[in-house]
Amino acid sequence: MKIKLIGSLTMLFFIAGCASEWVQSDTLEAVWPYLEKENVQRIAFYEGIDVSAKPEEWNGLWAEIVEPEKINEVLGLLHKAMEKEKSRFADGGSVIGHADRMQIITDKHKFIIPIGCGSREDEAILGLGWTSCKLRKKLTDWGYAKPVSEKKYKRLECVLENLEEENVQRIAFYRGVDREKVGPYGLTYPSKEWHLWGEIIEPLKINEVVKLLREALKRGEDKIDEEGKTYSKVRIQIVTDKQKYIMPIFLDREAVYGAGWTSDKLREQLRKWGFDESKDVNTAPAEQ
Repeated sequence: MKIKLIGSLTMLFFIAGCASEWVQSDTLEAVWPYLEKENVQRIAFYEGIDVSAKPEEWNGLWAEIVEPEKINEVLGLLHKAMEKEKSRFADGGSVIGHADRMQIITDKHKFIIPIGCGSREDEAILGLGWTSCKLRKKLTDWGYAKPVSEKKYKRLECVLENLEEENVQRIAFYRGVDREKVGPYGLTYPSKEWHLWGEIIEPLKINEVVKLLREALKRGEDKIDEEGKTYSKVRIQIVTDKQKYIMPIFLDREAVYGAGWTSDKLREQLRKWGFDESKDVNTAPAEQ
């Protein structure tokens, strides 16, 4: 068995004519010109593969698409995901080397692309240069129910997509989150050690917070990357009529921010609503 490796558009000329070989590409973008010209016959998603095994012998298949209409729908969602990604290839460290893979087989080539699908805090399927919550939802709608963590600690874009169909009842901010007690992916519910910094239950204020979060995500400013921060002791909890979502955030005197978004307007609004800024919310509270 041979597996050829490609990592950029400049290397694609090496794979011409290798229909019987598996071609591994770090990026979906690198193989996209081939997918546009060739007849895609199968798209499959695997989790927890043995990278030393032959692709034909992989275990962990959890979704396989062979119907032409569904294949076109998946390709459409992947293309949209690549177009809207704000930070191209910025998430490489968490995807490359992951034990999840996507296979795309055409009438001329067989591609392998590293992906992440639910092993982290979100429910999106993602790769280098693209993230798609809608693809994950579409696969679930088609009956491909890959087990999802019960923890509701997600990417903001996935939460906001879900909120379009859910009724938000409460938004709360917690501090004093101890990494050793919550583990790497958070908790479904705040533990008793967490300290409530403030909560919002009035419908008009809830709508204002959700609107400001959407605006911040659309702008896509990432203060966490700029400041090199990796862990916060603060959480925002969004409670709806269906689920509870928990996400890590940072706050300072100028803004509220999370992965891929920053909102100075939300910080100002919290100040107007009486949130006590005398507390250092980014750290654990002092021992009583």
